Formats: sequence, structure tokens, C-alpha cells
Amino acid sequence: MSNSVQSNSGVLVHFTLKLDDGSTAESTRNNGKPALFRLGDASLTEGLEQHLLGLKAGDKTNFSLRA
Repeated sequence: MSNSVQSNSGVLVHFTLKLDDGSTAESTRNNGKPALFRLGDASLTEGLEQHLLGLKAGDKTNFSLRA
């Protein structure tokens, strides 16, 4: 079993979604509760899933996605 995010993994993450102007559109930090996502269930965009693949518990990353 791998400790990194793989296809069909469930992930519990905190995230902050920022707009091009730098303002925060949404953040799980506001209520202190991380979000649960499952890769491969079509709830996330392919681009977002690609950025999550391979991450490990405790990793932090920043990336941009196109609308």
C-alpha cells in the first residue's frame, strides 16, 4: 500500500481557492474542517486530480488551474 495519493484515493485536504485578483473565493480554513474528495469519481476536474496525484500526508502545494 502506498502512502501517496493515487487514482481512486480518498483525500482529506484543506484548500484555499483564490481568484486572479488575489481575493479568496473559498477556503476550508475558515471553518477549520478539511474537505473530503475521492479521485476517479468524476467530482474533480482532471487537472485538479493530476495536481493531487503523488502527494503525501502533510504535503503542501500551490498551483493554478484554468477555468
